[in-house]
Amino acid sequence: MAMIDDEGEIVATEVAAQFSERGVPMEIEAKYKMHTIEEWDRFMRFMDRFARTHGLEFELSDSVSNDHLRHKDLERELTKYVEEVEKAGHSFIHMFLPPQSPTAS
Repeated sequence: MAMIDDEGEIVATEVAAQFSERGVPMEIEAKYKMHTIEEWDRFMRFMDRFARTHGLEFELSDSVSNDHLRHKDLERELTKYVEEVEKAGHSFIHMFLPPQSPTAS
């Protein structure tokens, strides 16, 4: 499934459809996995354009401000969360964080 706008295409490869007994499409479910902050930002720009085009509206919840959507702020929050989880003795998959560059010795 492709989401197309002025910037290009976003492609979701995990797509499932359900049909009625007569072959009429009843439901389509597409999953788009985002692995970087840039992919999240791109998806949000697409959704903003889609919403405006179709008379829909998106609002941030009261607990989220625009500052929390900044890259470094989000990365810092995720890193803090990962450290807390690991400090408690649990393992955490670092799939949401960009690769860490090696520190100079």
